[in-house]
Amino acid sequence: MTKRLVPTILFVAVLGTGMTTHVAAEETPHLPRAFQKAHLGMDIVDFNGIQPGHRRTGATQAASIIHLVERPKDPYVRQVEYDFYNGRLAEITINYKSDRLKGKVEAFINRLKQTYGNPQAAEGPQLAVAGEVYAETKTHWSDAQTDVTLIERDRQTEDDQEFILVLTDRALCREKEIAMKRQKEEEAFAIPIPVPSSPNVRLRTGIPGAAGDTTSDGFRLSSLTADHSS
Repeated sequence: MTKRLVPTILFVAVLGTGMTTHVAAEETPHLPRAFQKAHLGMDIVDFNGIQPGHRRTGATQAASIIHLVERPKDPYVRQVEYDFYNGRLAEITINYKSDRLKGKVEAFINRLKQTYGNPQAAEGPQLAVAGEVYAETKTHWSDAQTDVTLIERDRQTEDDQEFILVLTDRALCREKEIAMKRQKEEEAFAIPIPVPSSPNVRLRTGIPGAAGDTTSDGFRLSSLTADHSS
């Protein structure tokens, strides 16, 4: 696929009316929630029964978040990643083999649009994303329960590309994001920081040559009463 030279900005193009809140329920597309026996929302115990060959990564993550990776025997799929939150499958990430998609990319994307309908939004290309990825494009589909995102990444070489399809349970991922934000806020309180003094506390300030106690480095500590009259 030919690389595109565009300004280094991220833009969002709304395609169709699927992003508005006024779309009638009957017009909302029903997006897929399953891939190769695994389906969004399923319990991890049931998942272990159908996918015994996966491996767990991210051992430092919270117990409520589990990331599993499987490399299926599929000529077009490099690996599938499964993200669980509180024991339920919240996200499925399908990484395709780019070499097997050569010459089929346009047909592949057209098939997605024919299957899921017109995308609600598209982002990019965004340049200089990270590391060797110099451009990234995202195409979004969404309904009441599910988000589907196609991620196209171009690397430094002409033929080095990535195609990733992500299926997301909207409710579970929202719960996870809220919980993670709350956890970060709680952990931030464990970080020691200076705190404001009460109005009548006398402050000891290191000022060279000022009246007060002399410290070992030659600074004098003066006793100053906080002025809160202003």
